[in-house]
Amino acid sequence: MADNQVDKSVRELESIKKLLLLLLAKLGSGSDEIAMALGIESSGVRKMISMRKVEKLQVGQKSD
Repeated sequence: MADNQVDKSVRELESIKKLLLLLLAKLGSGSDEIAMALGIESSGVRKMISMRKVEKLQVGQKSD
């Protein structure tokens, strides 16, 4: 595999990782919890995605 293809694959994997982090954050997981699963510091998670800007989803709540 050429270096260009490897670089493209790495960028795509990083994008997928960030999208999964976004999904976890939207579902209510905090940076500490995500970091624990990844085996990194929570500051590393916050560097990848701004947790403050994520709008949380209201999943499974009934409206009266």
